Amino acid sequence: IAQKEIGIVWVTTQFTYNKTEQKPTATATGLVTGDSCEIAVTGGQTNAGNGYVATAESLSNANYKLPTSKTTTFNIAQKSVAITGITIEDTKVYDRETNAVITNYGIVSNVIDGDIVTVNTASATATYNDANVGNGKAVAFAGFAISGADASNYELSAQPPSTTANITAKDIAGAVIALGESLTYNGNEQAQTIASATVDGLTITYEVSGNVNTNAGDYTLTITGNENFTGTAQKAYTIAKRDATLETVPSAITPLTYNAAEQTLVSAGENVVGGTLVYKLGDGEYSAELPTATNAGSYTVYYKVIGDSNHNDTDEQSFEVTISQKVVSPAIVLTTPAIIRIIISILN
Repeated sequence: IAQKEIGIVWVTTQFTYNKTEQKPTATATGLVTGDSCEIAVTGGQTNAGNGYVATAESLSNANYKLPTSKTTTFNIAQKSVAITGITIEDTKVYDRETNAVITNYGIVSNVIDGDIVTVNTASATATYNDANVGNGKAVAFAGFAISGADASNYELSAQPPSTTANITAKDIAGAVIALGESLTYNGNEQAQTIASATVDGLTITYEVSGNVNTNAGDYTLTITGNENFTGTAQKAYTIAKRDATLETVPSAITPLTYNAAEQTLVSAGENVVGGTLVYKLGDGEYSAELPTATNAGSYTVYYKVIGDSNHNDTDEQSFEVTISQKVVSPAIVLTTPAIIRIIISILN
């Protein structure tokens, strides 16, 4: 009596890794009513993988035989795990960057006891939704992975869930402030501009005060950080003096001749802007009074404009002035005998 060939129905060909050997089960079909027949299956696997082959190897009932097609394929999926327990610095100071500092990379949860699966931190990042100052800002994680001897049997289901942290304003103490175009007194109110203001390489946003003045002098402006910056920083600046001007320069009075009286030597300069016109003779002291002299001779007159608080002095200039000697006729003095001789001479 020949053995009857059975049919095979394969049951459960998709598995999930559980650290134990897994394989499909096979059920015999086409049995005579009342008979039973168990199918022994080989080819079980433990590790996650696809395309494994299971084979119906033998039957428990000798009245039946296996069919020609007695294999099937099956898959063991990786077990899903998550990374938990990640922590980041809860606050950072504004630095124009969106990165957050991870202080604890967490652990891999849902790993079967005895398996070695760890967090792979090589590409792990934590990133703020933007770089601006704010509280409770969203921080997203990316680049997390798993590694370890048994990591191939596991799948990281998703990146760790986002968290929140704060970005505080950057203090601008010690800021480097570069001034704009320099200022020179012009009689009007002027504002000192700022070419740039940086701190630790960051361009500061700010409000400025103390940068508007009129008179020449040394001043200090203050910038106060706003938006992503806080605190203050100061910078000295100067409104330079303008040069005083003299439209008509003084000149020598000519001619001057000795007359035993004190005489003014110069015609005054005119239209002085920004100071006082002063004079001196030789090594004397400067004075606003016009220089005078009495005796005949040559005099060196120096003059300049002494600038006021908003103007610079002009350079010293000089010219020569001469009081000429007075020309006199010789006097003839006659004695009495001489007079008598003259009269006699005339009478004769």
